[in-house]
Amino acid sequence: MGGTAAASAADMPAKAAVKAPASQACAIRDLSSFNYVGNDCGDIWRLLDNNKLLQGMGITVDGWLNGGIMGNADSPATHFNGPVGYPDMDNGQFNQGYISIARTAPKNNQGLFLGGRFDVLYGTDYFFTTAAGWDGETIGNTPRWHNSDFSDGWAIPQAYAEIDYNDLQVKAGHFYTIIGHESAMAKNNFFYTHSYAFMFGEPATNSGVLVAKPLGNFTVTVGAVDGWNQFKANASDGGKNFNNFLGGIAYADSRFGAAFNVQTGNDSDFNIPGVGPYSNRTLLNFVATVNITDRLNYLIEALYGTQQETLGFNALGSSRANWYGVNQQLIYTINEQFSAGVRVEWFDDPQGFLVTGLRPGNTDALFRFPGNFYDVSLGLNYRPIANLTIRGEVRYDRYDGQPGFAAPMVIGAPPNEPYADNAKTSQVLFGVDAILQF
Repeated sequence: MGGTAAASAADMPAKAAVKAPASQACAIRDLSSFNYVGNDCGDIWRLLDNNKLLQGMGITVDGWLNGGIMGNADSPATHFNGPVGYPDMDNGQFNQGYISIARTAPKNNQGLFLGGRFDVLYGTDYFFTTAAGWDGETIGNTPRWHNSDFSDGWAIPQAYAEIDYNDLQVKAGHFYTIIGHESAMAKNNFFYTHSYAFMFGEPATNSGVLVAKPLGNFTVTVGAVDGWNQFKANASDGGKNFNNFLGGIAYADSRFGAAFNVQTGNDSDFNIPGVGPYSNRTLLNFVATVNITDRLNYLIEALYGTQQETLGFNALGSSRANWYGVNQQLIYTINEQFSAGVRVEWFDDPQGFLVTGLRPGNTDALFRFPGNFYDVSLGLNYRPIANLTIRGEVRYDRYDGQPGFAAPMVIGAPPNEPYADNAKTSQVLFGVDAILQF
């Protein structure tokens, strides 16, 4: 949740990724990956690639620096871009300083292989990757390592052991979810901002055990994990570890890829990690991507989620919550340096169970927003050298919700506008960021 097919398989357990035949222009080397980022041409120089000690142990180290600004046409006083996250503010952010240390099995592994991965993130994006009981507090998932206003901090989004036997892969620990197609890692996304589905409709991380087995062009994954963004199981059904099922099936060839994944098990009725009581939460997710031409890639993601009980902790006081969404992305590789893309999303949170403000200081955190969210992003990426990507984006958001709702634990009639510090039902964002890999 990568820039290349090999990186994608390591970054996100069991997410399908295949390598398309290289074109003469070297512009579509990884077109079929769910994390296709456009013109990923050229060999990336890594700081420790020539370290003999690490090479001898089969260990790779990579990282990147990412920062930018996502301006808001309304110039909100709080600087928050409503419920939009990654980046969530309009005054410029150092999003990620990221380091990953990994020992990953070779593609044609034979026999027993022992490896693993450890990732460390510093920056503003840390807030969205923590897990309760790990780098977040056990109750509520408040980040453990941050400055006084929660604007910057540390997270450890992945730390797992890998045990492979031939092509059977077992991962145990803490890792990015296999659900969806977007990534918490900046280098793996075409756009600077993220979809509502990624921010609210699916987990960022899971903790537990995953087993993956390729069967021809198919890969079957099954696993036992804790609830969404949790590490310790007192956040899940009275202390039972790994009480969620996570798994699915993926298919990939040189021009087409698809995956269907599901997570089901007990999770917080309040949608707050570590805060019970708990009832069944089930999420179904489908992703497909196809190379329309050697330069044009299309991707679609659809999801459906349901929480069995919410105890009225939502905007409409409903005892149950559902959410739905469709996210589409079209990316065209212009040449070895430029690629253009468009993303269109519809996300429905009909009971107002999910979408809210996340970081302290965001006025949206006081409210829930039952209804439909629509967003359209236009992006242009420039890659002057293999190690540097500059991403430009213009984004339009619109909310179509129910007026006069009652939000949980808020006295009085709250506003029903998620943008411009709760003054508008739409917004325009525009910005640019840079990713320097090393």
